[in-house]
Amino acid sequence: MKVWMSERQKGWDLQKRASLLDMSFIAPIADFARGGFSWPGSVALGMVLAVATAGCAGFKPNPGEQAVFLQRAVHGEDSQFRVSVAVPSIDESSKFFDRRLDREGIQPVWLRVENRGDSTAYFLPVSMDSDYFAALEVAYQYHSAWRPERNADMDLCFLTNAMVVRIPAHTNRSGFVFTHLDLGEKQVCVSIASDPASWHYTRFTFVVPVPGLKSDSGPEEWRALTNGMKTIECDDEQLRAELEKLPPATTDKTGRKEGDPLNLVIIGSLPDLASMSGCDWDRTERITSGTAWRTFKSFLFGSQYRYSPVSPLYFSGRHQDIALQKARGSINLRNHLRLWLTSLRYDGKPVWIGQVSRDIGVRWTLKTLNLTTHKINPNVDETRSYLVGDLLSGQAVKWWGYVKGVGPASFWEPRHNLTGDPYFTDGLRAVIELSAQAVKPTDVVRRTGWETPPEKDFTRGPTDR
Repeated sequence: MKVWMSERQKGWDLQKRASLLDMSFIAPIADFARGGFSWPGSVALGMVLAVATAGCAGFKPNPGEQAVFLQRAVHGEDSQFRVSVAVPSIDESSKFFDRRLDREGIQPVWLRVENRGDSTAYFLPVSMDSDYFAALEVAYQYHSAWRPERNADMDLCFLTNAMVVRIPAHTNRSGFVFTHLDLGEKQVCVSIASDPASWHYTRFTFVVPVPGLKSDSGPEEWRALTNGMKTIECDDEQLRAELEKLPPATTDKTGRKEGDPLNLVIIGSLPDLASMSGCDWDRTERITSGTAWRTFKSFLFGSQYRYSPVSPLYFSGRHQDIALQKARGSINLRNHLRLWLTSLRYDGKPVWIGQVSRDIGVRWTLKTLNLTTHKINPNVDETRSYLVGDLLSGQAVKWWGYVKGVGPASFWEPRHNLTGDPYFTDGLRAVIELSAQAVKPTDVVRRTGWETPPEKDFTRGPTDR
């Protein structure tokens, strides 16, 4: 692992670097010295001083911090390569580089590649993030016009700790790739090119935990949930029968009022579920004063909040065990996915009953404390199909099919959820077994012997039924 180098004599001509500074910074000060201080000049001078003094604090990176996050490293290997990946938390990254990279939307990912082959290999950083940040690009965010020596130290720190592209035969190389910020889990793809004669490409995919996101559930909640739970191992037909016995819809906390339909079943372990992060489905944060405030600001300014909390819905007397969402351009436009663990098991994996919906706007209501609620897409089957297609295109599906669920409700006679939003549906549940390994859509099996969604016809009016 490379560490920060404090030597300034390695080819760094600091006087030359200082001369390359944008001289427009100096002009307002020169005007002031000549006595030509004007109102526009004072504004310019104030802006110059604000920019110049930004980041003038010392620079004291702590490479020893790597010992903490390397304990969480995940590994993969084949006959030629062994690859290790770790993602520091925001706090760990801040200590290592002595700067809050997250405030610029930057997340360093530590990577180590051991090349066991007889030819040079090449790491392709675009596989990890097609719009990754260059090392000196990151350092430049913290430069000061008045501190060329410190700028040089900072450049050296980021350069010497960046992952290299070229990995000679029978050696290993390690360093950071500066990617865009993700919390909770991060899918990391590592592509390596080798054998110049044929340019063979090797690809590793990891789902790496990123500490710091306070989601609805954690290790303690999972232990309490599964402790003493009696499970039912199912074959294909028993699985179908058991799924059709499950309640049709979510409820309120009392269990007396029906809400949104339970229109989804996911089969997969926690690592399988984490792989959905590769399709941009993020864990949601729990509701706190801080997350409520961030949600309000996002609502007020129409901005995106990837980890915004979701309201609780209930199944078997408990709110969702896992909540995921896929953000869109605004907090008012989101895809929500809530999952509850059942006692069923299939292929040795847990079976989750779920509800997926799409927010398409905000409306006023007297049924919530803040007098507002998200308006869902009434065509809930379209949202269900969106999820299936999204996971198929993300190569996260082993097989899928449909079983009976809430029962049909027409466009002309819709049902309503807890906040009064109408919805119509063919009444089926999509069933998806996730795969931790990538599966091409053409290789995915569909259960054709199960239910088939009917064709929808919106041309008939209510009097034509």
